[in-house]
Amino acid sequence: MKMKSQNIHKVSILLGSILFVLVFNSFGQTASPCPTDNLNNYPGTWKHFSGYSAPGHLKAEPGSYDKTAADANLQKLLDLAKKAYPKPMGGNANFTKHLDFSNVYDYLPFGHKLYIGHPGFVCTVGDKVTETFETGVYLGFHINNYGPFVFPVNAPEVPGTEQLIGVIDESDIFYGINGKRVFLIHENFVSSNGWMDHYTEKIYQDEIPRQQWYIIRRENTPLFSYVTRKEYLTQFREEIKTYTDIYMRHVADEYKKYPESYRQTYDGLDDYRKRVQNAIRLVDDYLLNKSEDELGKPLSELIHFEVLLYSEDTDLKFREDRFHLAFFNEEYLDKKLPLHIPQFIIVELSAPAHDKSGSDAWKYNFRNKMMEGLDFKAIHDMLVK
Repeated sequence: MKMKSQNIHKVSILLGSILFVLVFNSFGQTASPCPTDNLNNYPGTWKHFSGYSAPGHLKAEPGSYDKTAADANLQKLLDLAKKAYPKPMGGNANFTKHLDFSNVYDYLPFGHKLYIGHPGFVCTVGDKVTETFETGVYLGFHINNYGPFVFPVNAPEVPGTEQLIGVIDESDIFYGINGKRVFLIHENFVSSNGWMDHYTEKIYQDEIPRQQWYIIRRENTPLFSYVTRKEYLTQFREEIKTYTDIYMRHVADEYKKYPESYRQTYDGLDDYRKRVQNAIRLVDDYLLNKSEDELGKPLSELIHFEVLLYSEDTDLKFREDRFHLAFFNEEYLDKKLPLHIPQFIIVELSAPAHDKSGSDAWKYNFRNKMMEGLDFKAIHDMLVK
């Protein structure tokens, strides 16, 4: 009986020793780097993610594109991104392919896109490493759709009415010149090599811009052209008259209905007329007396009617080096081609560069790897010749 107890004791010690070794080895192999504020070197992976999908309500016509071919386009771009940053660190690279060929606005061309989000890692309860929420660090490829890069410009509204000035047609709310829709480019033009235009977000201090845009297009065929001051002022001169007629009729009509409330405004119409004539004179002077170089400068923003009327300036003033108003080159797209064939590709990169060695260096690393490693020539070679 004593021999049996000794054997059981020995077995227990042996099992305990084995369990201790297993636990120790297991801890050594899977030890978490937590707790720490710096997970820049913690390995991530590339993985498919379905959470970045937000299709528009307008759909391309059935048969207007080949979904398999479109998927192959996005796979080429994904492979190029993986080649630029094979082993993401500090966070995963989650990618989503958008193949629904949908839009929000009917004036936009239908395209397809690849979105790569790069959420970082954090330590959670139990010293576990997990992904954070979306951090704004991402890489996007937009094929044949310029919508994410520019914004339509709202047409001015006459105060007190619902009438818009400068719309392309009555059903629209956006501004146009000579029947062409006007867009706002927020970004700052950096450079062009003839087939790739580089833009960054506009920075007003000594910072490194977070947003990077690369417009890859056919060589020597621009995707956008800037609205010139001459183009705008020629139309704006007539808009002043239209605006004034609508406004003065509105005031007169309201005065008939509410004389006490509108008396001061109605009595001020004579002064208003004089200010309108002065505004037209300022526009005429600019168009007649400025050089062609001056008139050909790009326009940053629309002139506000009321601000101009009550300004004491003796010359028109324009804000320079801010934003740019532009036209899309409608002749660029060959509308006979199926929608899946790349005619231009816009690459959008969002990642800060302020922290190159601290706890957020993983954001900079993603940015740096993509900017330096992406093969833009290979992307250009995807375009239809």
